[in-house]
This record gives sequence, structure tokens and C-alpha cells, in this order.
Amino acid sequence: MKKKLVIKFWKAEKALAMQILEQKGLPKRKVNGVVCITNFPEFYKNEVHLRGICSKCDLYISPLSSFCSNKERDEYLDKITQAITDELFTSDGELRVGEMCKVSDNENEDGAPNELIAILPKGYKARFIVKVFYGTGWESFEYAQPLAKRTEPKVEENGELITYTWEEK
Repeated sequence: MKKKLVIKFWKAEKALAMQILEQKGLPKRKVNGVVCITNFPEFYKNEVHLRGICSKCDLYISPLSSFCSNKERDEYLDKITQAITDELFTSDGELRVGEMCKVSDNENEDGAPNELIAILPKGYKARFIVKVFYGTGWESFEYAQPLAKRTEPKVEENGELITYTWEEK
């Protein structure tokens, strides 16, 4: 299942509230990191809680969280939206034929990005086959690693209302 999260934030004078409009494909429970998934949306000093399995909390509006300044409020909002991207919408990915990966012949080398076109069975030395950048040929390499996948949010601002939409495609 693809992941999707839509949150509307309301920035008031030295205060912040949020409402989760849509949440699907996320873990049912997460209790580590800056982003936690528990029962209902709520702000804490160093973390934010999203809705867990409690469907009664759909469209629940979090209690207003107050700050010493608008700058502190905005920094907090940046911190939690960045954490949502980092913790819920960034992954190491998987090696898949037809997708980009990094390949090399040295285990300690980061590798160059290339499109994976085949994986030979284990036992072959250079079993990762990729397209060459020129012409229609191919090359084989000993090592391959998936590229990290990161889904950045779409941000819509309407005055003091800001809607963040994260959606894996």
C-alpha cells in the first residue's frame, strides 16, 4: 500500500494547531523518533504525534500549542515537517530491475548511478547488469545498492493555513 499523509496546520499568533485530513499506509504504531504514531494528533516539546489506529480521531484538531514567539513556532513547524519526511517518507529502497541503483566493483566505493536491467543468480562475480550511458550496451558490476527514496511534501499556503501533503508514487 502506498503511503499518504495530509496535514493542515493553522498558525495563530505564537500558537500552532493541526488537523490530519488523510493518513494511510503508515505504521499503526510508532513510538521512537521525533514523529510518533499513537492514538490522536498532539504536539509535544520535542516530538509530534500522529493518529494511530483510532479511526474516531479522523479530523481531530490537536490542542493549540503555544510558543514564546512566532519564530519559535515556525522553527518547530519546520522541525516536525522535516522529521515526518525523514522518518516516514524516506527509505533505503530495494534493488529492482528497471530502476536506478548505484553500482561499483569495489565494496568500499559509493558507486555511480545507473539503471539496473538484470540481476544474475548468486554465485556470479559481476552479477548486476546495468545500461551503459552511451549506445545500447550493458556493463556488469560486483556490487549494487538501491538509491534512497525520499518523498518531499507538497505545500499549499492560504494565509495562516498551511497544508502539507506527502504521497508516495
